[in-house]
Amino acid sequence: MSADQTGHFEQGPLESSLDLLTEKTSEILDFRAANTPKLTAEEGGAAHLIFRSYEVTSQRTALSSTIGCYQLQVMGTASEGNKSSSLNYTGGRANDLTGKHACEWFAIGDMLADTQNQIVTKSIGSSFVGEIILAPSEVSDLVD
Repeated sequence: MSADQTGHFEQGPLESSLDLLTEKTSEILDFRAANTPKLTAEEGGAAHLIFRSYEVTSQRTALSSTIGCYQLQVMGTASEGNKSSSLNYTGGRANDLTGKHACEWFAIGDMLADTQNQIVTKSIGSSFVGEIILAPSEVSDLVD
């Protein structure tokens, strides 16, 4: 930032489309019913979000932004009899959700299918050998 710099920046959809959110929700629910009937959607969401930020400095800099986006997310488990999958989640944000089926966004369709396929599990037969990569936000939960 420079002294005396001012400006306002906008990105993404700043107005929500309830019809689009309803359409994408229906697409996910219809896909689940037709392709992954053993999956229970524990939680999900279709939302339009707006983020506003303001930056001011002692050098008379004043910058602001307004960012809009759409969000889809699904969380669920699958079960059959006394067997069940793990709880899985996927979701993401985009400026535009038109142009493709909701399940093609953020690997939603893949997650639904993978979750149903996880009902029957098998042991890998040996000890795990490899590396584990932890996200910084998760490491803080493991360290006092």
